[in-house]
Amino acid sequence: MASIAANMAGDHASSRRLLDEARVASDGLDDLGATLMMYQARALNGLLDGDLGAVRSAAAQGARLSREAGDLYSLGMMLLNQGFAALISGDLREAGQRLAEGLRIARQLDDRVAQCHLLGALGCCAAGSREPRLAAQLFGAMENLRAEAGATINAGMAPTLAQATTSVTATLGPSKFETEFKAGQRLSRDAAARLALREAAPPAVAASDHGSAGVLRQREADVARLVADGLSNKEIGGRLFISERTVESHVRSIMNKLGFNSRAQIAGWMTTSDH
Repeated sequence: MASIAANMAGDHASSRRLLDEARVASDGLDDLGATLMMYQARALNGLLDGDLGAVRSAAAQGARLSREAGDLYSLGMMLLNQGFAALISGDLREAGQRLAEGLRIARQLDDRVAQCHLLGALGCCAAGSREPRLAAQLFGAMENLRAEAGATINAGMAPTLAQATTSVTATLGPSKFETEFKAGQRLSRDAAARLALREAAPPAVAASDHGSAGVLRQREADVARLVADGLSNKEIGGRLFISERTVESHVRSIMNKLGFNSRAQIAGWMTTSDH
């Protein structure tokens, strides 16, 4: 970690010296954690130095050890390193595969800092694949999660993210970019991950006077309609003859199923789904 900190501070000589010392120390230890941290330091320093060969080598060895040990946290870090190295070198297919696997792991572990970086990296993949709207939304989702988690974007990734953002803004135009970026910021973590992984969204409710088919149960659809009408939980309970606590439970269930985190998102979704 000291080697990484020194490199980020621009002290490359100290960074290399500290990494050499760590390598010597870890060679005499049967400590998997120390070995994996050494590979992580080598990979991150490689990104900062622009040495993609070093990144690939360290991340590949770290990923192999992580898989053998079943260490998902370390594996996620190594996949991010591998994916970003592939992205910088222009191999979008490999980058997408590595980053997607990393995001699935980060979502499983609820590692929000890793999710932040992975969303940004997958946004860069989308930009490179000429999907500017998707890229802008993923950049918005990344920024939202960065602020939530208090994360700092890795200095080795920052130039590529900045270049991709500039490219997407030029393609869409500033106004359209801002619209898509804000749309990404409104996504829940789960919805942002589904978007980045190109997973199908939950099926829309077939809202009608004859009931609701699809992802929401009938009572949940009734609650969703009244949320869209602007009613409070207490008012909804009175209208449907159920307790306020039951309404709260239905609202939480609706948000979980649809990947939302606000009543406003439920209202907007019902507006577009109700015919």
